[in-house]
Parts: sequence; C-alpha cells; structure tokens
Amino acid sequence: MKPSLVSLLLFAFSFRCAFSADVLFQASFDESAQPEKSAADSVASVPEGGRPRFVPGVRGNALVVGAKSWVRYPVVGNILPDKGSIAFLAKPIGWNGNDNLVHFFVSAQAGSGDWLIVYKTPENKFLFTGGNAANYSYAETPAENWKDGQWKHICVTWDNGVACLYFDGALAGTRKWPVVAESFGNEFVLGGTIFGESKEEQALDELTIYNAALPTEEVAAIYSKHKSAMEKVNAESSAAAKKKL
Repeated sequence: MKPSLVSLLLFAFSFRCAFSADVLFQASFDESAQPEKSAADSVASVPEGGRPRFVPGVRGNALVVGAKSWVRYPVVGNILPDKGSIAFLAKPIGWNGNDNLVHFFVSAQAGSGDWLIVYKTPENKFLFTGGNAANYSYAETPAENWKDGQWKHICVTWDNGVACLYFDGALAGTRKWPVVAESFGNEFVLGGTIFGESKEEQALDELTIYNAALPTEEVAAIYSKHKSAMEKVNAESSAAAKKKL
C-alpha cells in the first residue's frame, strides 16, 4: 500500500521537528531595535543620551553597533546557559578582517565570571567563547579575508559538550565545550566592548536566538534563505568600493 500524501507530509514534519529548535529571541531591526519575539520584558536599552542607528541591511534595515553604540537586552528567557544557538547577518563598517583590532558582536557576562562572547580578535580571528577563567572553551576561524561592507551569515551553537562556529552556512570551527554555566548574567550586548576598543562599527541584521544547538544541515538551510540577497548586496557593495578607487 502506497503512503498517502498526508502521511508523507506528517513524516517529513516530524523528521524536521526532531532537529529543529524553538526561537527564543528574534530581531529583524527593520523598524527599531525592539525584538519581534522575546521574553516578556525584553526591551532594548542604549547608552544614555543615545539612540539606535540603522543602515540598509540584507533584508530591510540593519542595526549599527560598536564600542560606544551598543544595544542591550535581558538574558533571562532569551539565552539559555546549557544549550542554544545565535544566528545573525553581519558586516564590517569601515574596517577589514586584518585590521588587528577587536570588534564585539554579541556578549553576555555574569557576576560569577561566566561569559558568552562572539567577537573578532586583535589576532584577526573570529571567535566564539564561553565559560569562566577556570573552565572555558572556544571555536575560531580566520577573519583576515573579511572585507569592509561584505555581509556574512554567522551562527554559533553550544550543547552536548561541543561548541560550533559557522560562517556562511559552513562549519568553520568546533571545539569541546566542557562549560557548565549557571547563568550568562542579566543582559546580553550587541556591540560594546569588554577589552580593547575600536572606533569602527559593524552592522547586524536578522538576529535570532534558539533554545537548542542547531544541527549543521539546519544552519546551512538558514544561510541558504539569505544567500541570494546577501550575494546581491555584497556585489553592489564591491562595485561601489571599486568606483571609489
């Protein structure tokens, strides 16, 4: 007996759900810095006297962040300490990946010393790290070839003793994750600074945080959703840069 179309769809749906994670936090930055989905009391906060700034993104607008142009949100209900994924689109504004400077994208720190940080290092590596001084881990990949104005899809995941870093849908770095954190503090920050400082900024678009580690095939699927739009915008940016030469 041949399976019905309905049974095939239900099978496909159940198979996909076995690998899917639920969205805890989502911000497109098209209208404002406020998230479209988040824990109930998640309101964006900015430096005193400041206001969020935006530039054209891959889809709609993108949020501009930097050492002095940060945006903060509550951690509770939005980032789980034991497992999760953070995916976003990002581009440098006024800097290249070989600039020997530090640029923070996403970070959270607890008073106990536990941290979760996604940043570009002065050694020109893109790094995802978590833990504390006594017990930490990280996944990294070279960042030297990242050009000013070029969008990339970035995803970091942590769970089951493994940390993963993805660039444009491909696994770029992985490391054992022995981290057992009780909390990553009260707030997570887009931009800002923990050490070092650069006057240059970066743009973030389509930020999504999940309650579990996304599998490799699902990270690739999310990247594929943005790929054509990213390539179009990146080509336009490259053409504009050449005209300035």
